[in-house]
Amino acid sequence: MLADQWNEDLIRAMYPDLLRVGGSLKFGEATTSLIVGKWSAASRQNTLAAALKEWGRMRRTIHAARYLSDPIYRRKISRQLNKGESLHALRRDLHYAQQGTIVRPHLQDQTEQAWCLTLLTNAVITWTTEYYGKAIGTLRDQGRDLAP
Repeated sequence: MLADQWNEDLIRAMYPDLLRVGGSLKFGEATTSLIVGKWSAASRQNTLAAALKEWGRMRRTIHAARYLSDPIYRRKISRQLNKGESLHALRRDLHYAQQGTIVRPHLQDQTEQAWCLTLLTNAVITWTTEYYGKAIGTLRDQGRDLAP
């Protein structure tokens, strides 16, 4: 990954188009699946798709270099991964009855099941956060020195 070189000339030439694609995605004018589907269906290599691949290669290289050189950044990434894994574990535990799968046959029922799981997950997180806040407040009132 670090030995490869990206094509800066292609990125520079296609930069206005890359910005337009990014803006379309950000503001909901197009979906990622639509763009990827259109590029996949194209019979010849699309220059914009090639520029996007080069941009991705460049961003991955920059991220890898930063990750390898900065221990604080590595800890930050690890914390974010742990939060995500914890959230997935909570959702899996709450959704245990169907072994963590959406089993309803109709889209409306699947959507309802997913919304219920989201609502339950948010309720558990909110309650836990409030409970821990009160517990920390009580410990501080008792004179314990707790780090923020």
